Order: sequence, then C-alpha cells, then structure tokens
Amino acid sequence: MKRIIDICGLICAAVVLAVGCSVDNTPDSLDRPSITIENNGQISAAFEGGEISLAYSIEKPVDGGVLEVEIPESNTWLDYTITDTRISFMITENKGKESRLEMMTVRYRYGEESVKNYITVSQQPSEYEYIYDANFAGCIWYDNIY
Repeated sequence: MKRIIDICGLICAAVVLAVGCSVDNTPDSLDRPSITIENNGQISAAFEGGEISLAYSIEKPVDGGVLEVEIPESNTWLDYTITDTRISFMITENKGKESRLEMMTVRYRYGEESVKNYITVSQQPSEYEYIYDANFAGCIWYDNIY
C-alpha cells in the first residue's frame, strides 16, 4: 500500500511539474526582442504643441529588424520621425476646448514575427478664448475676453 501511495505521489509531482511550466519561460520566448520606451510611453503636451521625443531601446535586437509606429488614420494632429534611439512627435496646436488623446502602437518587426509596445499622447486644450495668428508681426496672440 505504501508503495502505491509513493508511486501516486511521484506521478502527481511529475504532472504538476509538467503542467506548471509557463509557455513564457520557454527558451524561445526568453530570446524574443522587447521594446523599452522612456517615461512608460506617456507624453503630455501643452496646447501650443511642438516637438516632443522619447528615447527607446530594443532589447535583444535581430539583424534586419525594423521599428514602426502605427498612428490611426483618423489622426490629423500628430506626425513622427524615428532615429536609432528616439521617436519624435510633431504635435499641432490644439485650438479647441477639449483635450486630445491618441494611443499608438510601436512595433518591432523581425522576420515573420513582431513585438509591440504603446505610446500615449495627451494634449491639453487651449486655455484662451481667442487665438489670433498675427503672421504680419511674426507671432501668435492669445487672449481671454472678460
């Protein structure tokens, strides 16, 4: 009887070890590249807009790997450029009264596979009632009427 209990215990232990291993701990998944983005991929822009950039790095890069940023087609207030170490965003002025928010996918493609991370850009609304573009004077005038 003791021998049967010992054998059952060994079988249970083997099943737990076999089933308890996570797929993420396989050598293949541990060798996959990953994308790290400065500031956890969060950008907060003033209503005036401008250029803001975030540093990024690719852990375990693969020869021929390519980094891409996917911005929804409906977005009209963001553009970007990518260098070897930074993603820069050109953000247009928010002349509206509502905040703007956009989430973009940053994807690293290598061969037939890819990994991704995200960048979120939020932009404050204008705090002024009127914005005058005084091109003849080379400036923009912001005003509240009381």
